[in-house]
Amino acid sequence: TPVVVRGAELIGTATYNCLAYHDTAALDRITEAPPLFRVPQFAHNAFARVICALTAQQIIIATQFTTLAPSTNAVLQGWGLTVPQSIRPEILACGINSTCLFNVAQTDNFLPFVIGEIVAFEIFALQVANSGWNDDGNLVYDRCLRRAVPCELNCQGYADIIGYAPVNSPYNVGFGPKNRVFGRERRWEPLLETDGFGFFFRQEHITPHIGFTVQPTVIDEIVMVDPPFYNYKLETNLLLERLRNLTTDIDKQRDVVFYDNKLSVRNLIQTEVRIQFNQSYEQEALFISALDATEADSTISVWRNKVHFDLVRPTTVIQRRSGQIIETYSGNRNAPGPVSVAARNYVPFVRTQPHSEYPSGSACLCKGYQEYTDAFTQGEYGGLVSNLEIPCVPPLCDIPGVVRASDMTDLSNRCGESRLDAGLHFTASVPAGRQACGGIGPKGYELATKLKANSPAFLPENGHFPNSPRPVCGDAGGAH
Repeated sequence: TPVVVRGAELIGTATYNCLAYHDTAALDRITEAPPLFRVPQFAHNAFARVICALTAQQIIIATQFTTLAPSTNAVLQGWGLTVPQSIRPEILACGINSTCLFNVAQTDNFLPFVIGEIVAFEIFALQVANSGWNDDGNLVYDRCLRRAVPCELNCQGYADIIGYAPVNSPYNVGFGPKNRVFGRERRWEPLLETDGFGFFFRQEHITPHIGFTVQPTVIDEIVMVDPPFYNYKLETNLLLERLRNLTTDIDKQRDVVFYDNKLSVRNLIQTEVRIQFNQSYEQEALFISALDATEADSTISVWRNKVHFDLVRPTTVIQRRSGQIIETYSGNRNAPGPVSVAARNYVPFVRTQPHSEYPSGSACLCKGYQEYTDAFTQGEYGGLVSNLEIPCVPPLCDIPGVVRASDMTDLSNRCGESRLDAGLHFTASVPAGRQACGGIGPKGYELATKLKANSPAFLPENGHFPNSPRPVCGDAGGAH
């Protein structure tokens, strides 16, 4: 989840900053100040903004997420677009020098491709470099020196830079009585996974550093929640009961699968807001950019808590019961109901992600989505999004039917509860996740308001809308 969140943030910044460069007033998403320069007004149109965004996005993908680049580039070529895959040397030579970058853009007649390269360069220089995410793997933790040092070769993006190590080894942990969890047995233990072809491996806690090394964008400090003081016997029995009920409830199964993929959740929210409030391209770019910031700060906040508490996952607790017979989900979604099986064979309904249990990251993120979206739509359009729905279709959702939520509060609740139903969390983890991220959403909307800077580009009469006439390169003024 954290790396997906980070990728969305960088892509959203590219989209919005292309708008800011092609505008008279909108502020830069990274600096929250005017962009390095403004493109002349003849290029303040949807065509330039979109081509700039597609260029910057593709360069980010080709640089940061290289395995995705061929497929995204194939999509662009299918649209008849050939965009740069890297930043030209003249831009790199400028550094963050606004006059130099302006001159490079002017030499190329401010074509949106060159502005896209400049936007991507600014993102790498100001948002990626030394960000605390360790996007490029420029730092590596040296366990002998007990500190992060510069990486010289074979660097790995998003690698840990604080020296996190699991307290529990799955090979020598001392088990207490089957229904109790003592001492270090409460701490997170890497789960065993396989590719299905004989290759087995143990999890590494994903990005354990980000809650300590990344500076949030919209909040001043991270909320630390209280410890849960679990009664593991009671909690395990509650979890197994929820999971047994899930095996015969197709609607809850669909929710579990859908909310497990935050890209699906984001797509639902963005689509409903765009349709219900008839957003222009410019309005949607603003909405998404500040949503990205809200989502990133939510992730940072909940990750600080996760690593601080470092609590064991239900899968580990239940599998430690070894040969004790439990009634639970079989691992086969097509099975008609629960089965009786030795506890060592327990699996949740969806994969347990490689990070500690408490608090719930999904509950946190969806709380951020809810508060931000409600604040934005109420502030911008005087109403709240309602009756959200989306078909559950492969590859992101494979249980036929429709996912529905009456409003954003209902969506947030369903998102959190789905993690309990799936057998991924103990009870207190969900309300704690919501607490960790409460209040971030309204701060995200404050950022959106600041970035907008009363620009006329966000007025309905100046926006470019779906099904509007295709924008034409060179049209002056307006957005078409």
